[in-house]
Amino acid sequence: IVGNASDDARTLLRLVNKVGNDLMLTVDWQILRKEQTFSALAQEVQTSILPSDFNRFVPVTFYNRNTGQNIEGPIQSSEWQQIKANAGVAAQPYFIYRGGVVSILPTLTAGHTLAFEYISNQWAQSSTATPQTSLQADTDTGVIDEDLITLGAIFEYLQSEGQPSEVAYDMYRSRREALVNSDQRNS
Repeated sequence: IVGNASDDARTLLRLVNKVGNDLMLTVDWQILRKEQTFSALAQEVQTSILPSDFNRFVPVTFYNRNTGQNIEGPIQSSEWQQIKANAGVAAQPYFIYRGGVVSILPTLTAGHTLAFEYISNQWAQSSTATPQTSLQADTDTGVIDEDLITLGAIFEYLQSEGQPSEVAYDMYRSRREALVNSDQRNS
């Protein structure tokens, strides 16, 4: 399918990648959870800490490993501005994520080890198990359940063609719910 000039083949590949991406965006799959650790800088903005496959933070997993203190967030802009208006003084550390950058207040001690869990955007992999953000070759596979991705692509295809898609959607939704429930029970 990859590289095929047929409109149908290109449509199917686009839909499979759409479903894989949608599944990555809407569920905190265990297979996509990763941990990032880094050394804090003695400044508000913590530069170069997000890994290249970062999609989003897993809630309530950002900690200062030296103090054992949770760094709460990401908080809303209004909360951040309130902390800033109070000269950045807060007993509890907070972080905001905006513009691809993480900022933390109050300013941390340089060298402290910080860690957080995140969801990777790499829901696919090459035939050599190299993580990827999409299927790029016919030998690539999904790290998210491939049968689920297939059912989602069938539903999307039928819907895009104006064909009856209710049965396909029910099959996709049912498998998705079962897999999500199983995955989340094990988190």
